[in-house]
Amino acid sequence: NLYSRILELNGRFMSETSEVSEGINTSPLTRGDRKGREAPWMFAVVALPLIEKYGDEAKELIYDIRYREGHKLGEELGSLATCRNDLREFHRLLIEEMNKDFQFTVSYDDPNRDWQVETASECSYTNRLSGGCEMDIPNVWIEMGLDNETISMLGNLHCRPYNLGLRKGFNPNIDFRFEKFLPDGDDYCEPVSEVVETAVASPRPK
Repeated sequence: NLYSRILELNGRFMSETSEVSEGINTSPLTRGDRKGREAPWMFAVVALPLIEKYGDEAKELIYDIRYREGHKLGEELGSLATCRNDLREFHRLLIEEMNKDFQFTVSYDDPNRDWQVETASECSYTNRLSGGCEMDIPNVWIEMGLDNETISMLGNLHCRPYNLGLRKGFNPNIDFRFEKFLPDGDDYCEPVSEVVETAVASPRPK
């Protein structure tokens, strides 16, 4: 079925690009100066032909898969936390994890993270001082020749469900939104996380 097909393509990543990438610009992958650009490129390569063929059904399934991916990592980060009610700890753990994969992730304490709010119950920062998205979204999609409407759609399927899933996996009482969102044409992203209801703290596993 379509769900299995999306999972298969997502899991096999680069192995089937010849099948799904016809007519899609691969030039963003020739830039070796920005580690992480292959992820949004491959997402577009997989998602766009499926959405063209299956429409809203594909969008719903892709959203669900991205949410589940984020939720899984959020649960893993939660298992390392001393208190799942503290968003500062969530962001420290997440940034440490991102630093393993992305060359341009600034540290939690770096002034370039530009914290707007930094408390246990609410955290908000911008990437306006740190060179934009770690995966170079939306520049990768712009270089692929995609229009603004398509870029916004891809951002809504790639970034929003994953980031929401991350928070919900860490603590289901965390609410999340983008106050500003690069794929929608803003100059930078501003993710906002809030603990909306006190949850039971989870001790660090022994």
